[in-house]
Order: sequence, then structure tokens, then C-alpha cells
Amino acid sequence: MWLKSYLDFSADRPMWAYIADDLMANHVAKSCKPKHVDLRINTFMQKWNPKMRGLPQELKGMINVARKYSLRIEGLAFSRDIMRALPMWDHIYAPARAISRLLYPSRIVTCLRCNHHAKLVGDFERLAEVLKNGTHRASANCGCAGCKRLRDDDACENPHLCCTRARDLIVCLPDKWNPMLRHPEDYERDGMKALEQQIIDEDEIPFDRCITTYGDASQVFRIFTSSTLVFNGIAPMELCESGPTLEVATDGSCTNNGDADARAGAGVFIAVDSELNRSVRIPEGIEQSNQTGEMIATLTAANL
Repeated sequence: MWLKSYLDFSADRPMWAYIADDLMANHVAKSCKPKHVDLRINTFMQKWNPKMRGLPQELKGMINVARKYSLRIEGLAFSRDIMRALPMWDHIYAPARAISRLLYPSRIVTCLRCNHHAKLVGDFERLAEVLKNGTHRASANCGCAGCKRLRDDDACENPHLCCTRARDLIVCLPDKWNPMLRHPEDYERDGMKALEQQIIDEDEIPFDRCITTYGDASQVFRIFTSSTLVFNGIAPMELCESGPTLEVATDGSCTNNGDADARAGAGVFIAVDSELNRSVRIPEGIEQSNQTGEMIATLTAANL
């Protein structure tokens, strides 16, 4: 429960969790990056780690629980609100070499941190958006509304350079975490509405193809994850109807389900004597169960 409460980023987050943030951010090795303590926001959202020796026992236990149950950030797709809520500095999935090059100490980087107070992905995105203004010029003296605001509000000497660096940092993020790209959030709900409108039989229920996780940054964490690399590309979930529709029946079955000698299979039926009908025996090495058969049947049908 300690870990769950600590990773609650809603308005109900307990006060002790903020104290834990400060304790861990200040209790690091001398070589820890980011160097500035205010940029070490959350050890589970970034790559830095606190020193275990000297931490309160409760925090040690919390970190050990996270490691024991393989806690990490993982999911098929996330809303932009979630993407924007993650720290940009030391972003958990940003390529270290590219980010280090762009955040190498300089006047621009200092301005981003000290004047613009840019810490989260959303902060950098707002700066990058200035470049999209039709009246913006690639000049230190640009007079567009965005640059004027940054000079007045943030005392920025060269808004164009800061905004360009912010954009370059956003572009460095893996596609799944780049809020400036097109994501399933942009179209999946409209796609579901279109499917619901096509239903004639009231007993029919359309398959929910929405994969986006909504909410706050608390929703990005998963436990019992595997050691395999996380796929950080964008899942292509857009429906592209380019021909006639095909009605397909799929099913999976398993003999001796749940036993050591279980054998599973999958079937796809189009019509009697159809050349597209398929029957598949689930290979050894893949879990033999009804659920596996049903998933393989669906995958087989999708690839027809």
C-alpha cells in the first residue's frame, strides 16, 4: 500500500509522498544525473536511483517491493495529458545520448530550467508550440506574440533558441511518448461510434478497440512486467476500410485444459468449403489453453 499511495499523483496524494520525493532526490550519489535536485522528480519515472544506504526503512522497503514485483512504466497507448505529466529531464524512455547532448550545460539549457521552469514534457511542448505561430521568425528579435510573452514573463533573451531546443527534445522522445504526434487517442473514440452506428441487431456488441490509458501519471505503472524491452512505437489502431467487409467466426478449444498434457487449437470459419477457412494447432512452447486458442484464432483471422 505504501508504493500505491506514493505513486498516486491525484489531488489525494498524501503529504508524506512529497516528503519522500525530497528525501530520495537529495539522497543520491555524487555522480547522479540530473545534477540539479529540482530536476530529480520521481525515481520511478526517471532513470536516476537514490542511494539505499541511509534511506528510512519505509522507503527502502517501498523501493524493494517495486523491484520485487517488476514495477515499470508500460502500456499500449497513453493520453497526451499523461505524456505531458512525465518529467522531460532524465525521461525514463528517452535515448540517453541524444538527450544528454541537447541538455549539455549551456545558456539555453540554463534558461529552460531557471527562466522557463521547464521540467515536464508538457512544459517543453508549450515552448515548442511557439514555433508553429505563422508570424514567428527564426530570429532572436522575433516579434510574434509567443516570443513577446516569453520575454516579458520569463525574462528570456532568445525565445527562438529556447523554443527550438524544446522542440528538439520533444522530437527525441520515442513516438509513443511524443505528444506532438498522432496517437490512437485522436481517432479511436470516433471509430467506436462509427462501429456502434453500424449495428443492426440489438444483441450485437462491437469489440472495444480503444487502447488509450487516460487519467493522471499514476496510470502509467504496471507490475509483474517481463524483462523484455518495452515497445515504444505508436500502435496503429486506425480502421482503414478499403474493400468489402468479411464476416468471420473464430474460436479456440483445448483438450485437458489446465493439465500438463493440454493441447490447444484454433479455428477460423468463413463459409462452407471456403478456401479461407483455417484450423491451427497451437505449437508446443506456447501456453496450451482455451484463451490461447481464441487469441490465435483472432490473430489468424486478422491476417487473412
